[in-house]
Amino acid sequence: MEEMSEKRSVESNEQFKGFLIHDCGYSMPLYSSETGVWAALHPLITTLAIVFDCDRTGFKERYCFRDQSRAIKELIEWHKRGFGVERPTGWVACRNVEAETLKESMDRYQSYTGDFYGQNIIEYMNENEVLFFRGAEDYLRAAISLGIPPQQVEHEVAYLRAVGLIEC
Repeated sequence: MEEMSEKRSVESNEQFKGFLIHDCGYSMPLYSSETGVWAALHPLITTLAIVFDCDRTGFKERYCFRDQSRAIKELIEWHKRGFGVERPTGWVACRNVEAETLKESMDRYQSYTGDFYGQNIIEYMNENEVLFFRGAEDYLRAAISLGIPPQQVEHEVAYLRAVGLIEC
């Protein structure tokens, strides 16, 4: 009996893997039996994303990487950790990630690289006496001053807001 239910589980996982590949357009779907979670790679326009905790309605979290090899490496390493609480690092954008998880991920990235994500935004705000970003014009002004794309300014500001380092 036990062998039969185990086989069904494997077949179910194989079917779901096919769904992720063929219906969702994901690649390299990986499953962790430790946590019962699926994650995969999802190509976007300018990045390759790791989608995490996938089900038939979508995913819970997404981490976007400019460097495809980094995305693949992070997915594999995270899978080795059973898709536990230690999230990927080195991403340039994320979606649906809780503030505490986001902060832990970025703190870990900082400990590896010495880079503090969003430091340039904080310095810009201090130097230019910017209290908060009101809209596209403010993001564009900061982007020009910092020499980075406005979208990156938006991502960094969103991160700093989410972890409570700047106010809205």
